[in-house]
Formats: sequence, C-alpha cells, structure tokens
Amino acid sequence: MGRSREPQAFQGQIQMSVDFGLRNYGHSAAQHVQIFPEFIISSDETRHNPACKKTYPPNDLGYVVLPTELLQTTYAMNIQASAILEDRRKHPRPPEDRNIFMEVIGCVVYSDGVSNGQLHHTPFSYGLELRDGSYITLDKMVISPQLMDLRKMIIDRGTAD
Repeated sequence: MGRSREPQAFQGQIQMSVDFGLRNYGHSAAQHVQIFPEFIISSDETRHNPACKKTYPPNDLGYVVLPTELLQTTYAMNIQASAILEDRRKHPRPPEDRNIFMEVIGCVVYSDGVSNGQLHHTPFSYGLELRDGSYITLDKMVISPQLMDLRKMIIDRGTAD
C-alpha cells in the first residue's frame, strides 16, 4: 500500500512523500473513500495509539472505488526537527543511541451502499527502514529514497466507532 519517495530535511523538518495504492476487494463500490496518514516518531508511547481515531472531518468528499479497482494517491508528510528533539527530551536515551524510529500510520475511511452510510475504518502502520541495515539519526536526515523501505506493520479491517 505505501512506498516512500524523496525524504529530505528542509527548513528544520523531515519531509517524505508516500504513494498509496488502495484496492477495493469488496463486492460493492466504496464511497467517500478518504485516507488519513500521519508521519510520526515511533516510541513506546506512540506504539499503542490507535491508527484510526474516533472522529474525522465530515465524510462528504472523497473518492469512489469500484470493486477490484485500484486508487493511487500521494501524500506529502513531514516531521518538524523540533518534534524529534522533543521526543529525545521526553524519552532520554544513552548518548550512543542516536537512532530515530519513524512510522507512517493512519486510517482509510469509507462507506458502502449496503450498510446505510455507516463508516468503515481500515487502520494501517508502516515502519520506515533503511535497506542497508543502518538507522536514521539526527545527523543523517537527507536520505536517498532508493535506500528506504516502508515495512508493513499492520493493515487490518476494523472500526474506531
């Protein structure tokens, strides 16, 4: 579902574009399809946060995705460098542990024609990894997209309501 493109440090933030491919595996059209991704610093505190929240903006917009159809969309996301430093302050580590763990989490929200407009929620979570086995650190914030992978952690049917 997700693939990273051109992560970079720019004016005090880490930016990344992610290509998402959403496929409708159901038997009816998915209506008002919206995706709500977030680029976060992963910590013990954030690992237990639900990828789907109870409320989202009103679902009167979005895409219609027919059965077996693929919807491709790209989202640009960023993390402020100050948020990384704040995470370090809140979760102190030994000086030799400079590794930063990041995730792309979020939720796909949609309705279908058979459930009377009831919203369905599909949470997802991807860990950001470097292909060479090294870690993202504060001094390595400009990284070639060819060196990065998004590793699927969860994609699960579910509901936040």
